[in-house]
Amino acid sequence: MDNNPFRAPPLSSPPIVPRTSSSPVPSSFVDGDSLIVASGTVLPEICIKTNQPVSSADMKKLTTIWYPSWIIGFFFLAGPFGLLIAYLATQKKCVLTFGLQPRIRKRYRNRLLVKSLIVFVLFWMMLLSTTLDVTGLPIVLLVLLVIAVLVAFVGNSPISIKEYRDGAFWIKGCSQEFLMGLLE
Repeated sequence: MDNNPFRAPPLSSPPIVPRTSSSPVPSSFVDGDSLIVASGTVLPEICIKTNQPVSSADMKKLTTIWYPSWIIGFFFLAGPFGLLIAYLATQKKCVLTFGLQPRIRKRYRNRLLVKSLIVFVLFWMMLLSTTLDVTGLPIVLLVLLVIAVLVAFVGNSPISIKEYRDGAFWIKGCSQEFLMGLLE
């Protein structure tokens, strides 16, 4: 018996296998507000946000990377090179195909465009502010630009990986109605 206190507990659900869009996801793959899937899973042709049927053209294939949360703390101990090595050694790739209505997809696209426009405007304002004789303005704009760049990378996907354990990914971002529909 392994007495390692840091070992993840075994999964209580059955082994996870990739599914096609014609086969439903079993109810055991819903855990609270999360959907438990294996990489390569194709969800039914239903919008994950509105729980409305979608066409096959509205199915989106998303490849996302999960890494342990402790990896960021590792940066302070090992520096950027150590962080890169730890990130590459511990990352897990998840490919998931899910339905998303066009209006929801448009909302995420518009949000990304607005964030990009803000970064673009702040960059040019910072460059132009260096020609003005206003002390501190370039520094303030530089700080705002750094914040805008960081925010530009957050919230661009309708779903995210909450946890990874034994080949299974816990996905957040699905509506409760969608998850309840999978339980039926």
